Amino acid sequence: MTSFSGISRLASLLILMVVALATRQASAQTIDVSQHQWVKPDQQGLVTGRAITVKNQSIQSLRNARVALIRSSDQEVIAKTVANPRGRFQFPNLTAGVYTLQISGANAFGYGTLHVMSADIEAPDHFEFTAGLISPQLVKEIALRYQGDTAKSLANFDPQFNPLETDRAAKGSITEILQRKEGLRGRINVAGFSKDDAQMASVGTNVLIYRGDRWVARTVTNTEGDFFIANLPAGSYTVVAAGADGVGVMGVNLLSKEQSQARSQPSDTISYVSQPIDPANIFVLQIGQLADVEEEEEPEDEEELAAEPEVANAAGGGGGGGGGGAGGSGGAAAAAAAIVIGAAVANQDNDPVNIAPPASPVNP
Repeated sequence: MTSFSGISRLASLLILMVVALATRQASAQTIDVSQHQWVKPDQQGLVTGRAITVKNQSIQSLRNARVALIRSSDQEVIAKTVANPRGRFQFPNLTAGVYTLQISGANAFGYGTLHVMSADIEAPDHFEFTAGLISPQLVKEIALRYQGDTAKSLANFDPQFNPLETDRAAKGSITEILQRKEGLRGRINVAGFSKDDAQMASVGTNVLIYRGDRWVARTVTNTEGDFFIANLPAGSYTVVAAGADGVGVMGVNLLSKEQSQARSQPSDTISYVSQPIDPANIFVLQIGQLADVEEEEEPEDEEELAAEPEVANAAGGGGGGGGGGAGGSGGAAAAAAAIVIGAAVANQDNDPVNIAPPASPVNP
């Protein structure tokens, strides 16, 4: 007969096993979205944004940046504007849908998906996007080399659903990332949101780390869209993701634990969107196909720009949500093929453009 004490010890062991399993699952929780790529219109139908960048581990406005909004469903440029000296801009009359956002300036470039949710749900009505200090021409060269034409379909998009309220949204600053094991941990996804995070993963995508126009590290995403750049010192960088599923470009401040602890609350002159003090633990970027956007001439006189946000002339409505993502081995194979092609081009080119060659897969 089993003694009472024996049963008690067994029950305690089972409880500890359940707690340990729950802890492991919580620590391994997938992060798929962040607030810099999900927004809704305000009561006047305006989507308000701010273009920022990172330099010397500080956050700065990207003044007078050229901003374009591209409808993801057909790659049509539906709106263009110029940010004011504070980096602020607005898009009017946007219908709910999936877009890609392009921000460019003097030696600065940012690119990624922008999801516009329904105006009647609880969600932010303004956002920031961090461009990297990298030349637009270099990004175009990278896209030409690595972007394929067999992109995975975007994951499901429901304009009435806000994924920022789920436990799969990044917590902490959207621009500053805490070093993990002396490196940068991140995830690259396609557009949209799905309960099945495998549908969102951008598999076999090249991840290139730049400082200015000089690349300093590279890897590729694994089968879950994750990557890890080891031995990356704290500093300001540009992350470029490029592969069969598209392109994404974003600036980031990588902070050591000591730097993070020394951070104070940003002032209103630094951050238009109220950002938490703590940096995020993981870099997250949803990418899209790089569109051919005809650049406007830069304004000759900064004083001509208003202090209030410039409002774009929107042409046309937003793109609707896409169907389910095309996951599985097909997407991975296409991505792998794009990497092989990229390697072949990299070996044949003799041009001086400083583009990183593809790397072998690295598991985070």
